[in-house]
Amino acid sequence: MRHVHEILGRCRSVVLAFAVASLTLAGCSADAGQQPVPADLDEYDTAVTADYPVGTILRTTTALNLRQNPSTSAAVLDVMAGGDEVTLLQSSPSNGFYNVNHQGQVGWASGKYLEVVQVGGNDAGAAGSGGGQPLPPVMTFKLNHAAYPGSGHPDVAVHIPNGFDPSDHPSLVAYFHGFWNCVTVAMGSVNGPCINGGQDREALHLVDQFDAAKVNGILVAVELKPDLATGAPGKLANSGEFKAMLHELLVAYLSPKLGTQLDVANLDRVILASHSGGYQAVAKVLDVGKVDIDEVQLFDSLYGSEASYWSWINGHLSEFASARRFANVWTTSGGTASNSVAQKSKISSALQQAGSSQLLFYDNATSTSVGPGDYAHPFFFKHSGLGHFDVPRHYFQPLLVASGMAPLK
Repeated sequence: MRHVHEILGRCRSVVLAFAVASLTLAGCSADAGQQPVPADLDEYDTAVTADYPVGTILRTTTALNLRQNPSTSAAVLDVMAGGDEVTLLQSSPSNGFYNVNHQGQVGWASGKYLEVVQVGGNDAGAAGSGGGQPLPPVMTFKLNHAAYPGSGHPDVAVHIPNGFDPSDHPSLVAYFHGFWNCVTVAMGSVNGPCINGGQDREALHLVDQFDAAKVNGILVAVELKPDLATGAPGKLANSGEFKAMLHELLVAYLSPKLGTQLDVANLDRVILASHSGGYQAVAKVLDVGKVDIDEVQLFDSLYGSEASYWSWINGHLSEFASARRFANVWTTSGGTASNSVAQKSKISSALQQAGSSQLLFYDNATSTSVGPGDYAHPFFFKHSGLGHFDVPRHYFQPLLVASGMAPLK
């Protein structure tokens, strides 16, 4: 990263013939982004000092460092040009620095060299319940914390339904697609290519189903490797990376659009959903993601990692009567049937020993339909006669309705 001080040093008057040499000695540079400036500049004498609502748009008045922490000794993450706009992530400054988002990079900027453009950020895309106008149906973001950051593809695709209220028990559903797909196509209702010149991939109608469920939640489709036959979790296999990803997404990107502060700790329920090969990433999130997961939904997806799922279930078994949920829907020919039936049997035995057999719904007949009372069971196991891609298209919505998320109002 290039390093500059929060303001270019003012060079003392010099004879024109020695301007270049004097500029160097004084610490100024024609390339201000790469040369340090004298250390006697007071970065704590702030020009902007007040508290402002999250989502407020500020503008740099000169070249300005974006620092890792609110201190002049903190590492410089990036260099902002004069006139760049940043979005406020926390209302109050710390040590004269404001926590801001600059073009997707989160850091701290000295208030001395910031000016207010729009309080609340309504003119800069703060929509939804905070900005008074609908958000785009699907928003994509490239993140620093993700399965494969820097891939050139969106790391997540996000849908926030109209009427979402971040103050009323907000929830989040993280969806992991399977092989030969991508977040943008899976979210949509029309088959299409994931990459330029690629084959059409299967749309799963996730946004349509999410809206039809009328739940007060945010849908986040997590990208792994788009348009490839792999479900490898990448950096999501690292401890705490899933939590870091959600924190970055919520604080740096979605909070400004909603006009209020929203972080992982504010979420009422967090649900993981997987189709097909997405099971590996979900298993890793359960193991090391450092986020308290309330529900897991598997759509023809239990090809392996049974120990990870069992560890989560068994560790919270007493909580399924009131809060936790687990659903597994499989097909005859999808390759997940034997694992799914074995998983059901293991859970059934554990529930029987605990005197809680009534918590489990199991239907192995492909020709039968299920109703709201069946979906309401904390453990839902269904053998489906649908095709591999039709399982998430059919079962995602009713499971969302039964999930316990607060309804939209």
